[in-house]
Amino acid sequence: MSEIRANTISDAAGTGPVTLTKQSAAKAWGRFASATVYDSFNVSSATDYGTGDEGVSFTSAFDNIFYSTGAISQAVSALAYVTSLMDNANYRTKTTSHFTYRLAWASTVAASTTFYDDGQAAIIVHGDLA
Repeated sequence: MSEIRANTISDAAGTGPVTLTKQSAAKAWGRFASATVYDSFNVSSATDYGTGDEGVSFTSAFDNIFYSTGAISQAVSALAYVTSLMDNANYRTKTTSHFTYRLAWASTVAASTTFYDDGQAAIIVHGDLA
């Protein structure tokens, strides 16, 4: 069996670390609670727009708006929240550097859905960076 060990893998020019563009690896992830970022990769900030309504901004923008987002939240008290991602024109516009998500009691989000603040939420994003 072979083993590779390294402290740093440099780019082809030897001037810095390799970048994850045009590769199949998570390009952003984060762990949040009410817009407080606990740990992340390629996340510049989180925004609290209101109850159960949060957004994430990226340090490096994506190539287009068709990147894939996933999220899950921690239950608070006896409630079990299901995280719903809202990126349609009826809500906020998804951009290459920002997307929003909403935390709801139901697995589907309708106009009458009640939203809740999360204990903690985690997001992961796949796509090509610009």
